[in-house]
Amino acid sequence: MSQAFRRRIIKISIAVLLFVFVAFHIFYILAARQRKNEEIKITKDINSLELVKYKEDTLYSDLQTLLAISEKKHSDAFKGFIYERISFIYKCLSDDLNYYTSLGKAVYYLEKGKNFQTMLNLYADLIDYQYLPNGNYDLAEQILLKIEDIEQSEGIQEPRMQTTIYRIKGDLAYYEKNYEHAAQMYETSEQIIKDKGHLGFFLPIVIIHKARNLIELGRYDEAESVLEVIIQNEGQFNNTDYSFEDVVSKLMAIPLYQAECCLYAHNQNYDKLKFCIEELIDHAYKHSFERMALTTLQKVAAEYDLSPEMSGVVQKKIESLYSVIYIKDSKTYTELCNSQINSTVLSLQEDEFMRLEKQSNIVLIFSLTALCIVLALLYVQIKRRSYMDELTGIYNRRYLTKKLALNEKRHIPYSVLMLDIDDFKVINDTYGHDAGDIVLQTIGEILNYRCREKTIEAFRYGGEEFALLIYAGELLSPLAIAENIRHEIVAQKWQFDETITVSIGVADKTNTEKDMSIIKQADIFLYYAKKHGKNQVCSGINGE
Repeated sequence: MSQAFRRRIIKISIAVLLFVFVAFHIFYILAARQRKNEEIKITKDINSLELVKYKEDTLYSDLQTLLAISEKKHSDAFKGFIYERISFIYKCLSDDLNYYTSLGKAVYYLEKGKNFQTMLNLYADLIDYQYLPNGNYDLAEQILLKIEDIEQSEGIQEPRMQTTIYRIKGDLAYYEKNYEHAAQMYETSEQIIKDKGHLGFFLPIVIIHKARNLIELGRYDEAESVLEVIIQNEGQFNNTDYSFEDVVSKLMAIPLYQAECCLYAHNQNYDKLKFCIEELIDHAYKHSFERMALTTLQKVAAEYDLSPEMSGVVQKKIESLYSVIYIKDSKTYTELCNSQINSTVLSLQEDEFMRLEKQSNIVLIFSLTALCIVLALLYVQIKRRSYMDELTGIYNRRYLTKKLALNEKRHIPYSVLMLDIDDFKVINDTYGHDAGDIVLQTIGEILNYRCREKTIEAFRYGGEEFALLIYAGELLSPLAIAENIRHEIVAQKWQFDETITVSIGVADKTNTEKDMSIIKQADIFLYYAKKHGKNQVCSGINGE
């Protein structure tokens, strides 16, 4: 195998590796772009209620549609969005276990994919629908800190989310009985809505929560007038994009009935108070908000001067709520749900770690394999170059020594040609070393042309001296090859007006004296040829 051919193999191998690497990355980029376009379309269809309807008779088909989407390969941010929608449907179906499992997946993928907008929606829902209603204020505070971290690092541009966050801060202050701070948060939330224009039912939500807080501050008349405006203008706050009965009931109806219970108890309007208590408890049972209803009725019983009859009605409702809460133990239940979310997140993190570890191992194996191939090729190239003579492009004396030792070890029969350029010093002295280098290079090319992969190998022995190893199987005899080489060199035309000749000594391994190396024997014949006229071949083969 020639040096040029080996170099070609190395170049082709490197080119193949680069092609595979580039092709893989192009495929990955194109696939990622296609997934991104698909995700944008699906998100648009979901938000516009085209793909899923969220109606009572479509919930199961909506769920199957979203589950099918979740099983496909998508970005983490998009998967988080899909699982958030899946959790919403499970909640509508009252499937708590799957709700919290899906919620945990949503939390994991949204945080991993940095889908901040959907993360904020999910965090807000957790606080509004789980933690605050059931008295888990510490958990609500933790989630609020996460919201504030996103607010500081990413900023919040969406007006609905801005007003929701300030309203939630107000709610948390309200439940912690920091009513002055709650009033400030509600005012800020309301101002954002007024600055940004009509935002559907976000304005009445904030105003109702604000009115509930005004009652705690003792400002009953102001609270009553605010609620009257809301009730009278109820039709203005309908928004088909966000008209989910579940949201309206939890964030508007329950706080509204809480406020009205306190107002009617304060005004001693017992008929309306009874109606509001029934509505409050009905909504509380429906959404597991019993603690909110209980807190309100306890306040009514403790802080207002009720008639004996009304006091008895309120007390019975309180006892009923206690029974339900005792059975359900909402706080523990919520903590259990939170544990389910965290468990799901941890499980997904472990799965992701295992996947990444497996992927890393594959990449590592591939990289190491590629590295080993490259290093092996480089080693072969370096090793090959260490055996090559740079000037002539044929093997050097170091490789000749190795080949002779290997032939001796394997008892391989062979012949040696030792070739020396006649009067080479005269050429160097007369025409310069550059001319001498050209002579050496040309003779190297002549010898290399004579080489056969298994039968002839050419070497530069040193200076102007060369060697050939000839093995069994070569059609021509060593003497014939030597004569052909000598004639070809004599016939070679040079850039200077000289004829270059060579003297050659030929030795055969089978005829070499026992205590003399074959190289030594060929060298003796070579110098015999030089001493007896030069430009001739001398050999001990066949007695010549």
